[in-house]
Amino acid sequence: MDIIKTKLVGVTYANDDGTNRQEILERMKDDDCEGMVLEFLHEDDNPKDKNAIAVYNKDWEKIGYLNRSLARDVAPMMDDGHPVYGILVKITGGTPSKPTYGCNIECPTIIDDDEENEKVGLKFVLSYFLCIGFLGFFIILALFTLFKLLI
Repeated sequence: MDIIKTKLVGVTYANDDGTNRQEILERMKDDDCEGMVLEFLHEDDNPKDKNAIAVYNKDWEKIGYLNRSLARDVAPMMDDGHPVYGILVKITGGTPSKPTYGCNIECPTIIDDDEENEKVGLKFVLSYFLCIGFLGFFIILALFTLFKLLI
């Protein structure tokens, strides 16, 4: 599995509910939240980008967005139902020389190859019918044995 490393964008903006993303990131840095699983939400109604992917912490507070290039690839995957998430690697900044906080994350990649997906799907279907076939064989064998005992 490949890991995509990226920095969140939009971390200096306020959220719609008035919360400050910089204050959220400061609190998360103080709480040592490295390794936290981050949730993604495709904001297909976002007026700036129909592929916008908002990133939320475990308390469901928006901390930023995936960059436009990555969101363009991730949005269709999410729309297709693939589980996509992030892992908080490090919150940067908050120092006198760099007062603005930033957020570095990793995103495990998922299968986005139609041919590979077809192979996985075909293996599932074949194993399903194989199990049904064995089950059917044993049911017929049990009925045959029962019928033979009754005669």
